[in-house]
Amino acid sequence: MGIRTSFDIDQLNMLKEELPASCEILYQYQGIFSKEKIKEFLNKISENAEGFLTAQKKLYYVLIELAQNVNKYSNWRENNDGVGSFILGKTETNFFFLMGNIISNQALQVLLKKCDIINSLDRESLRLFKRQQRNLIPGTNRGAHIGLIMIALTTKKPLDIRIKQIDSDYSYFIINVEIEKT
Repeated sequence: MGIRTSFDIDQLNMLKEELPASCEILYQYQGIFSKEKIKEFLNKISENAEGFLTAQKKLYYVLIELAQNVNKYSNWRENNDGVGSFILGKTETNFFFLMGNIISNQALQVLLKKCDIINSLDRESLRLFKRQQRNLIPGTNRGAHIGLIMIALTTKKPLDIRIKQIDSDYSYFIINVEIEKT
């Protein structure tokens, strides 16, 4: 199996199945996660989170971490950029992202183990784990792990990961991140 280059799976509808109850979608996207598109996502945050400065900063930071992960690690690619899907929304008390991309089932198992470790650690242990990951020998496969650690530290919540199996080789990896408005 190589890297997939097709849009034949409706990733956005797969994300919509995971929407929280009583939410408003502010922005949605499926496609290439190029630098230009990531800038557009950041502009959408500015437009929709105006007046919520702390939440806006966290949204920026988390979005960049998640978008870079999709761009770098998605198994579906177009013009050397990762392909994925993204929803920015809000509820009465929170803003949220749902972001998803196709990942090989082999890579998924490694990622899920790291997510389990991250979710089992308290805040101080997460900070220590982050330092340990940064100090790994260059060339060691660190993957998206530091970004996920940083998301857990920024939001002060466990990672909310959801998986939808596509076939025996690939799954759709979804991460839901909620950030309180105040």
